[in-house]
Amino acid sequence: MGAGMCIQCVTPNGDQGALTRVVYSSKLLASNAEQAEALLARIIAVALRKNPRIQVTGMLYFDRTTMQVVQLLEGPRSSVIGLYAIISLDQRHTDCQLIEERVVHRRLYAGFGMAFARLEDAKLAIIKQTTQKGTLDAEMIHVMRLQYSSILLANDGDEGKRLIGQILERAIPFNGSMQIGGLLCFNPTTLAVTQVLEGPAPAVLDLFDRIVADKRHRAVQLTSQEVVIDPSDLQFDARWGMMQVETDDDELLDLAARLRKAFAPFEALGNGQLKDVLQAAEAQAEAQAEAVEHPDWRAGGAVLLRSPRAEEEVRAVRQRKIDETVGRKEAEGRKAQDKETPFQRIVEATPAFSDMMS
Repeated sequence: MGAGMCIQCVTPNGDQGALTRVVYSSKLLASNAEQAEALLARIIAVALRKNPRIQVTGMLYFDRTTMQVVQLLEGPRSSVIGLYAIISLDQRHTDCQLIEERVVHRRLYAGFGMAFARLEDAKLAIIKQTTQKGTLDAEMIHVMRLQYSSILLANDGDEGKRLIGQILERAIPFNGSMQIGGLLCFNPTTLAVTQVLEGPAPAVLDLFDRIVADKRHRAVQLTSQEVVIDPSDLQFDARWGMMQVETDDDELLDLAARLRKAFAPFEALGNGQLKDVLQAAEAQAEAQAEAVEHPDWRAGGAVLLRSPRAEEEVRAVRQRKIDETVGRKEAEGRKAQDKETPFQRIVEATPAFSDMMS
């Protein structure tokens, strides 16, 4: 990715099969963070498709404020140097600077075609300094947000919805037991599925292996592997197991960025507004329990889908969760060291994410 002259170039000599690490920094050419997120979503999707073919793994760190990128590439020397040469000529970024190029004994990100993480600029500086210490894998890989797409094997949309319901009957309790939350988007016209999984990295990767082997869909394509470093960036409560949305949009590579934009209004809520929001969410949920429209998808909205068991559980515990959460938050107050965002406190009270967004 990058127009601009490299301050230092990789050396062409050496064993072309030796395991090599290249780290560079650059700046995305984007007018705002949303445009940059969409651009990175496309870049990551291509990397996840192509990098495994040339045995390249790695990590891309991104600062949404400065548009700064630090990327780490690992693999056979010929593959890594060839890929970096292509990246250095890419017109979508500038100020490409080589930070490190050396032969290593092991990969920091084995198994990641290209992982992704958001960091503040100060932490990016630390990344530049610590890549040589070989400690990033232990420090950074903790919680993962993974996204993939596939095509459901069904004759029509109605059959697809029934199949989704069957899948959810097992997925909701299983995912919750593994501390995995997420969102499943289903297009009944094209039978396209886009799913986001969020939770402990080993559990998420194991679940994705199971998903790939599932015979009820085809053309499974991994489109994003994101390491979630900031707890406030978590988007799904693992206790939900899996949320579901019906949509007519197949262009969902930037789904995580869209969700972040949808959540943004709740980040600004003060503690005094919390009870009113929760009560409004409950009233809305009761009024639209069967089909909730989500205005942030596309014109025409999207419909929330739940398995029968999940719907029953939601109805049974929703009011209790709201009462408990409101009482607890009013008693505790807002503490300066509390790292939870207002939105996290809201979603903790009700599994009906789309209910509040309507």
